[in-house]
Amino acid sequence: MPANPVPTGIQRTFYNLAIMMMVIAALYWGRAVLLPLALSTLFAFILTPAVSALERHHFHRLPAVLLVTILVFGILIGLGYGLTIQMGQFADTLPQYTDTIKHKIDALRGSGSGTIGRLIGMFNELTGSINEVNTAAKQTGTKPELPGIDFQWVTGFAGSAAELLATIALVIVLAIFILVRREDLRDRVIRLFSRGHLTATTRALDEAAQLISRYLSMLVLVNASVGVVLSIGLFLIGIPFALLWGFLVAALRFIPYIGVWIGAVFPIILSVAIGPGWMQPLMVVSLVLVLELIVANAIEPVLYGRSMGVSEVALLVSAAFWAWLWGPVGLLLSVPMTVCVAVLGKYVPQLEFFSILLRDQPVLALPVRYYQRLLAHDEDEAGEMVEEYLRDHPWEKVFDEVLMPALALARRDQERDELGPGEQQLIYQTTREVLDDLVLRQEQISKIASVPVGEEPPQRSVVSALGFSAHDDADELTLHMLAELLEPSDCRLEVFSSRSLTAEVLQRACEDQPAFVVIAALPPGGLARTRNLCKRLRAQCPQMKIFVIRWGHHKENSEGWRQLGADGVATTLQEAGTLLIPLVQTAAHASTDQPTEARETVSAAT
Repeated sequence: MPANPVPTGIQRTFYNLAIMMMVIAALYWGRAVLLPLALSTLFAFILTPAVSALERHHFHRLPAVLLVTILVFGILIGLGYGLTIQMGQFADTLPQYTDTIKHKIDALRGSGSGTIGRLIGMFNELTGSINEVNTAAKQTGTKPELPGIDFQWVTGFAGSAAELLATIALVIVLAIFILVRREDLRDRVIRLFSRGHLTATTRALDEAAQLISRYLSMLVLVNASVGVVLSIGLFLIGIPFALLWGFLVAALRFIPYIGVWIGAVFPIILSVAIGPGWMQPLMVVSLVLVLELIVANAIEPVLYGRSMGVSEVALLVSAAFWAWLWGPVGLLLSVPMTVCVAVLGKYVPQLEFFSILLRDQPVLALPVRYYQRLLAHDEDEAGEMVEEYLRDHPWEKVFDEVLMPALALARRDQERDELGPGEQQLIYQTTREVLDDLVLRQEQISKIASVPVGEEPPQRSVVSALGFSAHDDADELTLHMLAELLEPSDCRLEVFSSRSLTAEVLQRACEDQPAFVVIAALPPGGLARTRNLCKRLRAQCPQMKIFVIRWGHHKENSEGWRQLGADGVATTLQEAGTLLIPLVQTAAHASTDQPTEARETVSAAT
């Protein structure tokens, strides 16, 4: 006999982990190739709307691609050249600001204890080293030169510059080819992922490509606009090298939440260095703060912020992951790449787990989350879920779409012996309290809306009905929900416990002759007693109206229940209301106008 095999689920888990480890290793060791490919793909997504616009104006594909590529990368190269000049000028003028910064820090020395004191000491050592280098340079008549710069460093710098230029050239060429052959590349992806579902895969990829292209275009446009506005503001405030700081903030803004402030540190420090007071630093901080608040809360949500739906935690974790894999460039690319993966996970079934991990939409339905919170003994959060749902939905919807599905889940787990008696009672008790709160709130609203101050509510005829629970407290709770739905139509539904004997139920129904009888059974379970009650009620009270409520059971056979004696069957609270409220209104009208014939009128109503 062979040894016990490892369960298939565990094998699949280890298999997926092994694949994930290999993918991460490939991303890390293959970054020299994958990084230019990722950059060129993102540029292709960004430039696709412009190329498509030119093609709609009767440009051929290749001229349109070349025109857009040359224009965009020409602007970027020109901007990079200007920024390089500004960076050189800033490096030359940096020693001039050290004395001003030192004097302002000395003014704070009184509060410089602990960590602040150590930071001030470090800064003093740094500025002292720079001043020594400047003094020595003035005495010898040479240019200031920091130690450690030699021919080997120059050679290494030249090699790095050549590698950077080669990478930029590769990115440009790859972006051009991706734009020119994008339909062919799309067909190859469809061939890999369609698995016989050509139409669905084609639509999914087209929609995903449009969403990603629009998002990335808007992201670049917003960040560039922030950089331009910030550069103009810094220039008006009087901060040198405003173009450099605006570009730095625009680039670092691709890092979620903290990038803009990392970039703003440099103009803030410079504003401290160039003036004797603190007005300029306060103006710079205020400019960055107001600009970021306006963009993040007013502009981005309108353009793209709510449409992508990537969670904040996913963005931050992704930023750390891509920074670890690909360094600073990976950090800048983390947001666009995370959005791309999340959107593809939404539309490509094989990548669905990325959508579950990254997107901010709940991955569990509201009834499941409500039930899960009750299992975790977190009644407060479960109540908050109901309160939040109630803000946008009528209170009757809470019954059908939150409470009763959660009770059905509890019943299912009870049938599987996965739910203990204590947990079961907690779920029922909490749901009963939520129901009582809803009823109390609705009563207060009804009193305010319908009865003027100082007047008594009018007396109205009340129709009596009986409700029998077929299995346990869950059925009883659903009948109480139905009673609250029928109460505004002047119907008093008396609910019998599931512990009531069948003979007692039959005797009460035949003696009271109610307008109708409701038998509630929440699947699974209760079916046998429901059938028994239905047949015996029909046999002993032939004229009685009998309705069966099988909550959430969408495949009920109405004709089969009619053969057992039921006049109707409902699967939701809304269906039950549609069946019963007209009957209540007919009974109430008959009891008001023709009291002696009310019973015959009710018996004739359907």
